Amino acid sequence: LVSSERRSLEFLLSRPGGGVAAAIVLGGAPEALDAHPGALRLQLPRTGFVRCALRHGAALVPVFSFGENELFRQVRNPPGSALRALQARAQRALGFALPLFHARGVFQYDVGLLPFRRAVCTVVGRPLLLPRLPEPPPRPWRCGTRGTCGGSRRSSSGTRRSSGSPPRGASASRDPPGPPVAPRQ
Repeated sequence: LVSSERRSLEFLLSRPGGGVAAAIVLGGAPEALDAHPGALRLQLPRTGFVRCALRHGAALVPVFSFGENELFRQVRNPPGSALRALQARAQRALGFALPLFHARGVFQYDVGLLPFRRAVCTVVGRPLLLPRLPEPPPRPWRCGTRGTCGGSRRSSSGTRRSSGSPPRGASASRDPPGPPVAPRQ
């Protein structure tokens, strides 16, 4: 486990012999505050990892899990509310989000911190092989991530229906689905 800063990623990808994989959770703290059951709101504000992958010629592999937002219930905190302002202030001070959530308990199902028993379906897309560019363009997503997003949509459109995740708030294309992926129990 390392920091998601550029220096850490550069260190991992520049190791001699390769064989080191870096997993980056893109949404992070802002997305955690929008994680409510029945809704899916992606936040993809940073693309520096794409420039770093281009610099080292590393492959990008899109991975997405459907149903994660169904595992916990979060207290309503719409943007502009007093609770959201307090959470944003705490996030700036601490560096991570503090969502107020609950789920089930050990011996009862009403209140607790254990996740609800819901299926989570993880879809792994096709690797996007990137060329090695010592000086990547300032907006690298135009040459790389468009293909990644299309591949993710293609492989996820059929999976969402089979995983039991609600379709509202999530986007999908009309492309045929990729290979079936069994939901994790």
